[in-house]
Amino acid sequence: MSRGSRVARTQDCAHQDARKRLADARKFLEVAELVDDEPVRVSSGVSASLAVLAGIAASDAACCAALGRRSRGDSHAEAAELLSVIEPGAVATELREHISHAPTKKALDAWAEGMRQLQPEDVANAVLYCVTQPPHVNVNEILIRPTDQER
Repeated sequence: MSRGSRVARTQDCAHQDARKRLADARKFLEVAELVDDEPVRVSSGVSASLAVLAGIAASDAACCAALGRRSRGDSHAEAAELLSVIEPGAVATELREHISHAPTKKALDAWAEGMRQLQPEDVANAVLYCVTQPPHVNVNEILIRPTDQER
């Protein structure tokens, strides 16, 4: 989502909402796994639908924690657009190992290795900060990137 664009319908939310939606996401996923493990399939769509609800709740939690708002529209595309506003800088993870396009992988590896990258714990600590603030504190946005990373 480019800066300045807006999601059609959003709702303000705070860190306690983020915690509740994260708990909801975990419950949806837990039930989806239980349904999926049943010896007799009730419906192949039930576990998939619950997994989608888990993803939506997790998206709400991330957006509440990082942006102070979540999508309230009927469009999953709009929700994904809002979620894309959360953008950490270069983080040292294994994700680059999954890039199959060799020139892209080589360029990203060179770019990331030219700086001291964020560690996954750095991003986790920022999210933890957002969701552990007292009720009167609303963290609307955090931009976190390595000090060596240029815009």
